[in-house]
Amino acid sequence: MSTECVVLKIVAPTKRKRRFLAMMQEQYAQAVQYVIDFSCQNGKTSSIVKLHAGCYYAIREQFDLPSDYARMALRQAQGMIHSYWGAVKSKHIKKVSWPSLNDNAPLGLGIHAYRLFHNSDRWALRVSTGKRGTYVWLPLCVPQKYQDTMSLAYGDAQLYERDGKWYAKLPLRLSTDTPLVSDDAQFFGVDLGIAKAATLVGPGVVKFWSGKALQDRRRRFQTYRSRMQRKGRLDKVRASKGKERRWQRDVNHQISHELVNIVAGTPGGVIVLEKLDGIRSRTRGSKRFNRMMGNWAFRQLDDMIVYKAKRAGIPVVWVDPRNTSKMCSRCGHATRANRPDQAHFRCVSCGFQVNSDYNAARNISRKGLYVSCDALSDTARASSEVPDARLRQGHLMTAQPSTC
Repeated sequence: MSTECVVLKIVAPTKRKRRFLAMMQEQYAQAVQYVIDFSCQNGKTSSIVKLHAGCYYAIREQFDLPSDYARMALRQAQGMIHSYWGAVKSKHIKKVSWPSLNDNAPLGLGIHAYRLFHNSDRWALRVSTGKRGTYVWLPLCVPQKYQDTMSLAYGDAQLYERDGKWYAKLPLRLSTDTPLVSDDAQFFGVDLGIAKAATLVGPGVVKFWSGKALQDRRRRFQTYRSRMQRKGRLDKVRASKGKERRWQRDVNHQISHELVNIVAGTPGGVIVLEKLDGIRSRTRGSKRFNRMMGNWAFRQLDDMIVYKAKRAGIPVVWVDPRNTSKMCSRCGHATRANRPDQAHFRCVSCGFQVNSDYNAARNISRKGLYVSCDALSDTARASSEVPDARLRQGHLMTAQPSTC
């Protein structure tokens, strides 16, 4: 099972419904802040047992929240406290402030606090008010592509308001069988980076997604927030962060959609990704470089590629990222001297010259080939019995490209 979140617009809620949503959102935010303050007064504990014992009945009575809303408030506060302690323990974050929640934060909607109803092609969200038999009905605008999967909505959801419009964020539990790598698989290496947001290399395919425009826009966001912060307009700073986050998510959706569609056009296509866990702590540099690393949404792009690949029936293979950027994809010689600068790769052993991101993607593709063959050798055949099609592709991936 995999979970995919879908954001749906609530169709023209009436004034009464808007008042209810605004009131619940405000009470929910105050309840979360109450739990955070309780934790601060009690040794900054993140234990859900202690938080529940000290806050559950108090926030239900003080903020008049139904049980499922109170549970969501406790869980959200615990998550924020966990994040605080994670930042405190980090070696690279020097200043950490105690978390706080603004009044415009999303309203947590527990699994038992809502239900979806369907009539023809119309969907409505029924939200509990905490009073038996009393509900608020919210019609939803559901795009055609989600009509067949809306019945799979299950789990804790959110309601939030942006620019005077209300939205529902619902989790969809999709049943996806993990695709298997076939004997005639074609491996596509994906290199994620900053100068190039993504590079895809496979049989007959070379595709770059430039990161220059992304960095330029991030810098504009940063400059704008710095100016607003000097003026004391923290509301503008928060709004800008939300706008940048939504823009980045949209860009990653476009990249992952295009990338998966390219691989899906090749029979037996397999996507090979790097395990980039902990890369921010391993690579530190100047203040500008660290800011770029902090803004690099590689995990989000990874997740989007994976779930879209599963939906398309494309296997995904994970490989070790060590030496992929400094190893020659033709002769295999690995040294830092192979990278005279960020954009160029020149092997000091064989003289092979190529774009550095292209070279890394070729290495990733080849690693995926070897990892897949090793997995098969453990279960089905000896390592000397690797399928001919894979050996042919491995030979081609080590050859010098005609163009780059």
